[in-house]
This record gives sequence, C-alpha cells and structure tokens, in this order.
Amino acid sequence: MALDLGQRGALRYRVEQAPLWQGVATRLRLLILSGELCAGTHLVESDLAEMLGVSRGPVRQALSQLEQEGFVEIIPRQGAYVLEITTETVREKYELRRLLEEYAVRRAVDCLSAVDIAKFELHCEEIERALSTQDLELFYGAQYRFHRAIVAAAQMPSLLRLWELVGMSVGSLMVLNLYYAGGEPYGDHVWQSQTATGSLTGHRDLLDVLAEGDAERAACAMHQHLQAGESAVLTALASARRHWDVQDA
Repeated sequence: MALDLGQRGALRYRVEQAPLWQGVATRLRLLILSGELCAGTHLVESDLAEMLGVSRGPVRQALSQLEQEGFVEIIPRQGAYVLEITTETVREKYELRRLLEEYAVRRAVDCLSAVDIAKFELHCEEIERALSTQDLELFYGAQYRFHRAIVAAAQMPSLLRLWELVGMSVGSLMVLNLYYAGGEPYGDHVWQSQTATGSLTGHRDLLDVLAEGDAERAACAMHQHLQAGESAVLTALASARRHWDVQDA
C-alpha cells in the first residue's frame, strides 16, 4: 500500500520543529498510531518530505529512528514500510524483557551505588516533567532510560547489548499505551489517565524497592512492573484495533 497524498492535503502535515528529524519522527509516529498510516504502508522518502514540508534528510533520519523503535521496517533496495504491532509481538517483547531485566536486577542490586540511585531518580523526574509538559517523546524516552540504567548497573556489557536489541523497539509499545489511554485516541485526557500517572508511580515504587537492596524482592517487583506494562499495552492495542477498523470501514 502506497501513501496517497492526494486524499489528504499536505499543508496540515507540515513540520516546524528543530531538530527537524525529531519533528518528522513525532509526526510519523502519531500518524501510524492513529491508523492514518496503516500497517504495510510504503513510506517513500520523497513523498513524505513533500507532505511534511522538509527535505529528504530529516525524513531519512526519522525513519531510522522509527525502525529502532519498532514502528517501521527498512528493507534494502525496497524502502521503509509500516510494521504491524501484534499481540504476539507485544508478548514476545515483554517476555524477553522479563528474562533480561529480572536477571539484571538480581545482579545489580548488590552493587548499586548512590550514583546509580541518583540516576534512577533523575529518570523518574524526567517522567514527572513529561507529564507536566505533555511531552510524548520525553515520556517514553525517560522510561527507556530508567530501565536501561538498571540493566547497565548489572555491569555486564553483553547483557546490556542483548537488552538494547529488545529495548530499542519497545518505544512503539510505550507510545501506543499512552496514545490509547482510556480507550480513546490521543488527546489532552491521556495525561490525566491512570496510564500516565501510574507510570510515574510505578517507576518510583520500583526505585524504592531497588534502594532497599533485596535482590529477590527487587526481581519480583520488576516482574510485576513489566507484567502490568504488558497488560496495559495489550488493552491499548485492542482499543487501537477497534479504532483502526472503524477507519477502514
């Protein structure tokens, strides 16, 4: 399926944000989540550049970022295509995260320093700031950095590299979760939802357990934290599919 610019009108998509590629990534991400760019859509750089009012360079950078997040697949000599987010994808990614992060927590707790705890707290403050400023990228980016910092604290470079293979693609799930918080597509209401405020509470609770230094309790808390995240994302995905089905009808 190719993107049809004629049916939409390009002006309302134009991006004015610096750095430009981040603005392009934000716009494309939301168009994918809204269902306007559905799974299988061929994202042609020149068409997107015209639609968004930018050059092809920022589009190329944005597509690379979206590929890392799991929204887009870039096939050599063919181009970029919107990926489908499936129930199986969600469950697979969370199962891998539980395996890696629970192990990382057990390894990390015994050697956590005051500097590590301060880093975790900083990322919680970033989540709080994202809620107050309604900054979607900061919201999921801060969560990513929080969990990466925990894995890094295990001081096992190979484990961190394995986690990053999974972690870089969970952005699509985090944003999907917020975008359909409460069952309705994105709006100001999502920032007062349990999905948004509960994220801050959940990460602060996890931080408190980590600071106590009990490895098994910390691993259990991580398991519950990720289990709750998976459940929320699956609920959001179900809401998204209902919305996408209406769009296609």
